[in-house]
Amino acid sequence: EQVNALPKSAIPALTKRDYFSIGLFVSSFLFEVLADRQKSAWRKAKDNKEHDEKFITGGLWGLSRHPK
Repeated sequence: EQVNALPKSAIPALTKRDYFSIGLFVSSFLFEVLADRQKSAWRKAKDNKEHDEKFITGGLWGLSRHPK
């Protein structure tokens, strides 16, 4: 109920900068989630002896953790 403590006129509208910031946060978060999923799949394949790479260098994880 405290959310409605201020009148609607006292809350400023979102601007282009706000939408850009939200979009940047969401895209960065999704990038990290996908990178972690790729790392998990890579690790599972390594545990199953499907490859012998020492470090993950491909995909989003490789891009975010080992930039070239």
